[in-house]
Amino acid sequence: MKVETFKIGDDVYVREPQLLRGGAACIVGTITAIHQNADGECFYSFVNEGHPATGKVVTFRASEIGIRRGTPISQLSGRPGHPGFEKWCAIARSWGYE
Repeated sequence: MKVETFKIGDDVYVREPQLLRGGAACIVGTITAIHQNADGECFYSFVNEGHPATGKVVTFRASEIGIRRGTPISQLSGRPGHPGFEKWCAIARSWGYE
């Protein structure tokens, strides 16, 4: 597996959260800090936006995380006036729909 280099501000997810953090279903967030140990290995910290432990700062190796691409379905809504509707419309427009 290719290990990516991440930077502060990258949206990331943990590849196998249930194996790394005892039953965690989703660990996602935006990198806020980068740490390096004496061997030069980088660790990336971010505030967990997933469940459980929402709001807890977590730290993982580069090999344990990946870049989040796209918009999670939970953040979209096809119903006018609901949170996520504007993002839904923007995605629809990007595919040529009005």
